[in-house]
Order: sequence, then C-alpha cells, then structure tokens
Amino acid sequence: MSFKPYDFQALRELALSKRIFGRLTVEHQLLSESSPVESECVNEFLKRFGFTGSHADLHQINRKEAAQQAVLVLNRDLAYGVEVMTKPEAQQIASSFLNCFERPTVRYFTNGERIGNNWAGNPISDSTFDQGIIALNDEAIGILWAQDED
Repeated sequence: MSFKPYDFQALRELALSKRIFGRLTVEHQLLSESSPVESECVNEFLKRFGFTGSHADLHQINRKEAAQQAVLVLNRDLAYGVEVMTKPEAQQIASSFLNCFERPTVRYFTNGERIGNNWAGNPISDSTFDQGIIALNDEAIGILWAQDED
C-alpha cells in the first residue's frame, strides 16, 4: 500500500492550522477492492462528509489544474480574495495532498473554474462559496475543499 494515512493526518492538521477562516475539509477514505464504480464512490464519500453535491456536479481536471485549484482555495478566501495563508504554505500543503494520491490511475475532480476574476461552477455544499479538489486512485479517495460565506 502506497497511501499513508499517518502522513495524511499530519497534512490535515497542518492545513487546518493554517487556513483558520471559513471551513476547510481535508479528509480521505481507503477503498476496498469491492468499492463501487467511480460515480458511486464519489457520491458516498461526499455524503459521508456532509456535502450536498454529487459526482455529476464535478468535472475531471489534470494534475496541474488540481495543484492550481488547491493552492487557490488554501491561499485565498473564496468570497473576497483575502489572503488566508501564505502562497508558499499553500503550495506546500497542496503538493503534499496531491502526492498522497500519486499513482498511475489517479484522477482529480473539481466543481468549477476561474474565468478571470470570476468563478463558474456547481456548488457541492450549502455554503455561499465552495471549491476544491477530490483525488481518487485505486487505493483511496481524498478531498481538499474550502467553504466560505459572503
């Protein structure tokens, strides 16, 4: 097994200690060999952590885009764009999160995209603003997701 829950727990604690505004979800779940198909797996995972959206609200992105999304939601408040964590801290945490899921079969998902200074997408929570990434490989699923209010 290449996924290390202990390393993930340390990463989670660091991320939560640095982004103290809004709500940040940094969670994972190990998958069994009999885990359901991708959409069902994502849907169950989101529901487990209190999200209202589903796999249908997400679209797949590549690693570079996932890294950019992760840095964005860690570094800036989604409502006002105020810095909530330094960019180097955000980059370190984002990179560590993505590295937890490094496998040939890893897939990344998000719920929207930035178009200039505007965001377009499908919320997956009851918060005014939410954005982040979900990583999925054959061993585990994880989420790094920020929620902010106006």
